[in-house]
Amino acid sequence: MPAEEAATSDKKPKQNGWRALLRARRRREKREKRQEMMINHKPSLFRWPTRALPAVAGCRTEPHKPCCVSCDQNVGSHLVLDLGARLLATRSAFQAIEVFDTEAFGHVMTIDGDLQLTELDECHYHEMMVHVPLASRKPGAGAPRVLIIGGGDGGCAREALRWPGATVTLVDIDAAVLDAARRFFPACAAGLDDPRTEVHVSDGAAFAAAAAARGDTYDLVICDSTDCSAAERASGTLYTDAFFVSVAALVAPGGFFCRNYTSLLLCTWKSKFHGAFAESSRRPPRHRRDACSTACAPDALFDFHTGLLWNTDEAAATLPRYAAHFAHASPFVWNQPTYSSGSYSALLCGAAAPCATRDLAAIAATLGETDYWTPAVHRAAFALPAFVARRMSPSAPPAPPNES
Repeated sequence: MPAEEAATSDKKPKQNGWRALLRARRRREKREKRQEMMINHKPSLFRWPTRALPAVAGCRTEPHKPCCVSCDQNVGSHLVLDLGARLLATRSAFQAIEVFDTEAFGHVMTIDGDLQLTELDECHYHEMMVHVPLASRKPGAGAPRVLIIGGGDGGCAREALRWPGATVTLVDIDAAVLDAARRFFPACAAGLDDPRTEVHVSDGAAFAAAAAARGDTYDLVICDSTDCSAAERASGTLYTDAFFVSVAALVAPGGFFCRNYTSLLLCTWKSKFHGAFAESSRRPPRHRRDACSTACAPDALFDFHTGLLWNTDEAAATLPRYAAHFAHASPFVWNQPTYSSGSYSALLCGAAAPCATRDLAAIAATLGETDYWTPAVHRAAFALPAFVARRMSPSAPPAPPNES
């Protein structure tokens, strides 16, 4: 073999090896960049308006990022909405309120960055929060007297007024929420301006304490507040034992207390498979991430055992606080597409369990056309998934610790 050919044959493998390393490096860099974009929500992945938005204290100031408005910010994934124009951005004395326009969900309201209301599926929430407890009273119950603490959008008031002879007292701490609802959610706010509704702009916990001291009672007390129980939030006083004592005194015999609860389907894998975890700390094989998930996305997006802010474990931990004031306390569930996991729940509390002998068909005929609640949906709402029922059982063991 000539010397020139020998030199070429010796050099070729080195070139191929260098090129292979370069291709591998480029693939790795592209994969890392794609993962970083998924975490940081860069505009190349999500369509997002790049126009400058006026700065408002406490409101969103990064227009290049999509709206992660999930109430469960620690779940490892977020609900991302493709937003259009920002119609309102204001900060009241209590919280930051924003209203956006969307093509898919209509107008959307957020409070302190958390999703509160969309035109698309607000009927799911408001119909279930009102009709399930009122239809759970015993046969022969009279015209309901309803107290709504929070609920400044007016949706629960609107649904309560569909019951014959109903009267509503609504107490919300923030007048800015009522104003935003009247401007951008008129279908909900119709309940605020109905003459059968008495509206008070004041602290709900203080109003409940004063009403209980006067001996007032209601057939249904609804707590429709923001989810966070932090003391600095406007709803912080609505998660205290003092408030529960007041509410228990306000519920008339045969009546109920109903409050927005959490997305019960959000749970750690250890809690979901709690029985298996008690026997072995090994991750259950059927919930193990496959090779594609591990390779295509970082752990931040597929971490099923991260700590959660609101989930089945937290619900199970807080349930005894309600059971201490009410003989019956249990959740019911429904589908809520724009809330985390697509499922949501409310807690129904009273001196007795919901009545199972009401003529729901007659109630449906009285209410007229509804968008979500039906007799069949009413019955199904109390059917909990097996792992949720186990965790919510009073005899359930404590939730296992989360791995860091």
